[in-house]
Amino acid sequence: MKICLQFPDNLLQYSVKAALQLESRINQKVFVLGDTSYGSCCVDEVAAQHVDGDAVIHMGHTCLSPTTRLPVLHLLPRASLDLSGLVSAFAHFYSTTNGPVLLLYDVAYGHLIDEIRERLDEFKERVVISQLNIPDGQLQACGLECDLHRGSNTHQTTLLGRSYCCQSPSSVVYITHRHSQNMLNFALSMRNIQFFTYPRETEKATEDFNKSFRRRLYLVEKIKDAKTLGILVGTLSVEKYLGAIEKMKKLATYRGKRCYIFSIGKPNPAKLANFPEVEVFVLVSCPESILENEKDYMQPVVTLLEAELALNPSMHWDDQLSVDFRDLLEGNPLPENQEPLAPDVSLISNKIRTDVTIEDSGTGSELANREHYQISVANSYIAGRSWRGLEQALGETPVSQVKVGRAGIPLAYDDEKSYQPS
Repeated sequence: MKICLQFPDNLLQYSVKAALQLESRINQKVFVLGDTSYGSCCVDEVAAQHVDGDAVIHMGHTCLSPTTRLPVLHLLPRASLDLSGLVSAFAHFYSTTNGPVLLLYDVAYGHLIDEIRERLDEFKERVVISQLNIPDGQLQACGLECDLHRGSNTHQTTLLGRSYCCQSPSSVVYITHRHSQNMLNFALSMRNIQFFTYPRETEKATEDFNKSFRRRLYLVEKIKDAKTLGILVGTLSVEKYLGAIEKMKKLATYRGKRCYIFSIGKPNPAKLANFPEVEVFVLVSCPESILENEKDYMQPVVTLLEAELALNPSMHWDDQLSVDFRDLLEGNPLPENQEPLAPDVSLISNKIRTDVTIEDSGTGSELANREHYQISVANSYIAGRSWRGLEQALGETPVSQVKVGRAGIPLAYDDEKSYQPS
């Protein structure tokens, strides 16, 4: 059996010692996975399969996205918490509503949940404590109305790596000490519910959410204005990622937008800048995947949620929203025989924006002509470039003897005068 240890960058310094200790204890081959192709919060099953791994032990923070190929054991980080302060703050949160209060938390506080449950025993009449969706984890009752009390082995609601039995809580308390992407995702999904955070101040969390929400409104308008979209593959491990790519292709075709798929590993501004013809990139990745230095990107990078809101007429802001693309695959299908939307005005460019609806029905020749048109448009754009990349030009260059090329570095080749900074 081959075991793979996956470490985030900040824990990679401990990887060799941990691998040697584990290898000596289990007497099995152990491999270390570092510098993952995508986010470190996701299990890198692809890298594990490169060494024919049989299982993965994931270290550090995780998004708890389900995998499909290999069994996974999560070793979660552990953060300390002032439990007495939590009880005092929770008493205030509890008094603001008469309905169920849902308790959510970052994965770093998972080891404290049993003690938290004991401390909050006086509020057990209306408190619902969520549970992390850890594979083969032991399920515990999350409240008095929990299905586990009735002999079921599942909870009613599963959302963003958490499970609980409360479909309509009156308020939510989220335990986090930092800027948490998962907290913002839950706030978006429950934006019409009172949302409190501890020990982080609720006012700061609300400010982060409002900023994130305004950003999403802007990105939806950018998608509506764009004529060429790029599907950016941000995961090869999260369950149903291929279905998300197919859904995005259908949305683009439905609205008459050109669409291309890019799989370039971990995105960065330099990589995406090589495709200036793409106006907006749609990132298919786990819910907690965020781009560092987002302002450095030439084109906006959006999620499938913004694409659904911009391109799918059956999707509205008033609906139950989720940044998890697996939730978006199950509902809001494209309507059949949808008429083109009436022209409107772009909120960004102030130009008239017309909608072109492309139906999947039609003869084979019509579909072939449509595909040929899209390819021709892309080729015409590339033909207008002054530099088109390296070309073989077979048979077009004269035969000559091999010559010694340049040596040195681009800043100062050996046959050039050395560069003297002024």
